Amino acid sequence: MSRLVSLAACATLAACSAQTPAPSDTQAGYNQAGHILYEDFRGLEPGDEAPAELGGQGGGTWMFVAGARTNGLPEGTLRADFTATLGALGDTPLSKVTYPRRPLRTGDDGYTYISNMYMILPRDHRQWDGYQMELRVTLRAPDGTTVEDVCPVRLVAPKP
Repeated sequence: MSRLVSLAACATLAACSAQTPAPSDTQAGYNQAGHILYEDFRGLEPGDEAPAELGGQGGGTWMFVAGARTNGLPEGTLRADFTATLGALGDTPLSKVTYPRRPLRTGDDGYTYISNMYMILPRDHRQWDGYQMELRVTLRAPDGTTVEDVCPVRLVAPKP
């Protein structure tokens, strides 16, 4: 009987470890403006398209709504400073934002999420639409722990 219990425990542990993210895993991404659930987060991989949005305030303001997910911050961290830059490698950033003490959300997948970090883009989308950019996101916890991801992406405007 103890062998059956051991086998069941091993199977349970294997199932749990399959759902646990890798140590210090951080990923840059985005969400649609106003969507705050962790399920709304879309992670970006190198070469992915990063969709821009036309702001809802009118006036033709374009934005990229950055976010990130990580498991690299200390357990129980509720807020973090968020910094993101978007631009061509080695160039002055097209957009840079810093949001201090932003709330984090914990997902059921072992990650902590941050969303709705609005990055304003130049009004003339021809200056950036379809161009390769580097998206860099940094999270810094109150204890000083810092995690970062840098992802080359192609910034795109929605097609009419």
